[in-house]
Amino acid sequence: MSPQPPRRVGVVIGLGLSLVATGCTNTTTRDRVEPTFIMVSVLDGEVGSAEAPLPFSSEPTTRRMRVELLDIQQQPWTMTGDLTVEIKPGNLTVSPWVPIDGSTLEADVTFKNGFGPTRVWFSDLGDKDIDSGRKASFATGVSEPIWFTIPTLSELNRTDDHETNQLAQQFTEVRCLDREVRVTTVGTDGFWVTDMADPEGSYNSMFIYTFNRPDEDSAETGKRGIYVGRRLTLLTGSNQEYLATTQLSFPTYEVSDEAEITMPDPALLPSAACGDNDALEGYEGGLVRVEDATVPTSFKSGTEEYDDYLAYGQWPITLSTGCTLYVESGAVPEYIPRGGDALGLVQGTLSEVWGKWIIQPRDATDLNLTPSGPPGRLSRLPARPKSP
Repeated sequence: MSPQPPRRVGVVIGLGLSLVATGCTNTTTRDRVEPTFIMVSVLDGEVGSAEAPLPFSSEPTTRRMRVELLDIQQQPWTMTGDLTVEIKPGNLTVSPWVPIDGSTLEADVTFKNGFGPTRVWFSDLGDKDIDSGRKASFATGVSEPIWFTIPTLSELNRTDDHETNQLAQQFTEVRCLDREVRVTTVGTDGFWVTDMADPEGSYNSMFIYTFNRPDEDSAETGKRGIYVGRRLTLLTGSNQEYLATTQLSFPTYEVSDEAEITMPDPALLPSAACGDNDALEGYEGGLVRVEDATVPTSFKSGTEEYDDYLAYGQWPITLSTGCTLYVESGAVPEYIPRGGDALGLVQGTLSEVWGKWIIQPRDATDLNLTPSGPPGRLSRLPARPKSP
């Protein structure tokens, strides 16, 4: 594809100040710090469009950029020093410091995980060497957008490190409009979603943290609330790793007008996945089940696992393979686990706490028990100290 001609785009955030004090006998002028404007354009590489965006990719991609410095009169300004470069949204994969000697600069910028309208920012925030003596003008320039598709849940979550994700610590939008992102579980402080357009275990689930119980249907506003089986058409939020489990906080979401569906049974965890953090990561945030669970006979008063149960409400189960998982008791507080209990079926939402994988049942039936009384309170896992 032939490179598109560069387009000059500039945004100024910081300017040097010119202050003039007038009087009968004295005039004082403070020197302006230049440059005032930074013009940024894409010289080489696809930019896509809103109608035909480039594919989201966690692999690095490079664009050749041109930078031009201008003074307050919009004339070329020569500078010897460093500029900083950023990608918003996305992740820079090269040094954020770019040296410049003159009024123009051409440089390759390599980045990944751009989504939606992604822009390259160049700023004068001072030199990398803080002892250089050069004053920063705090001018900033931004390129035209480079358009990428919004990531699916699978694209967002799939990574080699099970304690992070592609856009951790960034504002994130999840691709929903043409997908099957459905609510799987509703808790007291959030809800869980799964993109059913992707297969089980493909990193296609996530917890959405709403602080309080998610909104229900509103007769006053007509806004549809969060219920199991409903489809989302919009989902954005602040991407965080809470105790190594991915979540969106401060979410914005919209619910489709279509009726909710009956959700499929929880996914059966493959025996080979148990004990494999990377394999279990593919199921994190989704509904899972095991069918051969037993409370280990070693679970008794005075042991570390029993102390953890008393402190955090989490107790162990072992499977026929010898693998150990944990179960969170918040939704079924009436069940008191005892060493040797053969539960068989255990199912619920899968979460991670620093390498410990925990199933959160929704009610007593998820523990193969007869329900008694109202359901418990399913919520985000409590904090616990990180293992040394």
